[in-house]
Amino acid sequence: MIPLSITTDIEKHPWIDLKQVKPLGKITRIGRLPRGCRSGASTVAICIQMPDGTQYMAETTMALFLSASRALKSVEDEMSGSNARN
Repeated sequence: MIPLSITTDIEKHPWIDLKQVKPLGKITRIGRLPRGCRSGASTVAICIQMPDGTQYMAETTMALFLSASRALKSVEDEMSGSNARN
């Protein structure tokens, strides 16, 4: 399995191991790749475009992407006082 670290508050726990990149790129595309894993499971691909037009693509498993999404949404709901389960 691909390792994925989830940080629920980057201001409190910054990624000090990364060099600060300014300006930051923007996510311009996100998509599902059916059978992207050797096992046949889906993956998620993300395209990041830098201000100079250079594009980078990253990929992770759908399972890891959804786990990260649930963790971040849970914290967001807690901070906003929402009990919605969307």
